[in-house]
Amino acid sequence: MPYKAIVVDTLNGIQDAQYSAESSKPNFDKWRNYGVELYNFIKSLQKLGFTEIAVLGDFGSGKSFGISTLKEGECMWYNSDAKNPTWRGGKQIFGTKTKPTAHQMIPSSYQQILNDIQSKGRAAFSENPVAFVIGHTEEYKAPNGEVRYRLKILGNLARNLSVEGLFENTLYTHVVKDKTETKYYFRTKNSGSDTCRTMEGLFEDELIPNDFSFILKKLDEY
Repeated sequence: MPYKAIVVDTLNGIQDAQYSAESSKPNFDKWRNYGVELYNFIKSLQKLGFTEIAVLGDFGSGKSFGISTLKEGECMWYNSDAKNPTWRGGKQIFGTKTKPTAHQMIPSSYQQILNDIQSKGRAAFSENPVAFVIGHTEEYKAPNGEVRYRLKILGNLARNLSVEGLFENTLYTHVVKDKTETKYYFRTKNSGSDTCRTMEGLFEDELIPNDFSFILKKLDEY
């Protein structure tokens, strides 16, 4: 079965790992723009034919859980955060961070992911593959003093290159708590203070399930 999707989980995991590894070297440059490699990685996925969907949010807000609805063989998980699956049945499909199956890789660089995709070959992926690119958000102040939210990137140059502008769709996590339970969603519309956006008519509702299978179905129908 060809993969319908890849999941890069997370962009920040690779940036942080690179920064940590290089910070101990004698020639370490704290001003290096790690985000430039991120920008080039996103552009490379586009050239490889992937429809890219950014899934952004804070820690523990339901980003990775979207993988849980995908069946075995539908998804290649690039687990750069090196965490065990946190959903029921995840270990049966992906293994663990120390004993991954063929459907999981723990990369230390963006190029390692690209090399793996290219080594698998085009036949390993469906006709219209999707890349779910997961990232953490940061809060910042706009020039007018307004508090806004965006993808957290190491380095100012990549931010000026507008990495998030490369995505056709950028979803933000949204957590709703009531007296008895906590519900996790993806938000599809801009709040006026973030970078959330989706293609016109792709989703009818502002809040959708944090469910990658649901999103793939909507893309197939679009």
